[in-house]
Amino acid sequence: MKVNTLLQQHASTVYTRAMFEKFGEVLYEGALVEEVEKGVKYLVHQYHPERHDKWCWVLLYAAAVMDKGAEVSCECGNFEHMGLLCCHVLKVLDFMGFTKIPAKHIMKRCTKDVRDVLPEHLTHLQRDQISVNSITFRHSDLYKHAMEVVRLGDA
Repeated sequence: MKVNTLLQQHASTVYTRAMFEKFGEVLYEGALVEEVEKGVKYLVHQYHPERHDKWCWVLLYAAAVMDKGAEVSCECGNFEHMGLLCCHVLKVLDFMGFTKIPAKHIMKRCTKDVRDVLPEHLTHLQRDQISVNSITFRHSDLYKHAMEVVRLGDA
């Protein structure tokens, strides 16, 4: 973890390694939060827009908090596009003192529990369902024994 905040700790328990690394890059890109309407509307000033693509060189973004923090939106649309909250929303959440990412903004495909939603023909591969009789277990066990025989043959 680059910065040991409660938001980052929560992200480390939820996201996969690749998504957590992206989250860490986005978390503190640098922005200044200005409160327009307490608990509802915020303006986020972007630092160093030249580090981003030319199409996102906007210096001011509006972020809105709805349902007492259950949902957050930003006019940049990064969450809708990529499934990861933008630095503007993360800065607002940090400014408001949130300790967890709102559940509505955690995409199942980006979490460690993504294997819980497998199609019917792959349910035997779920994390808690793998048994000694499964095809995957037998395959890996057979492969391990075959490689042992190959090593003995080489010796």
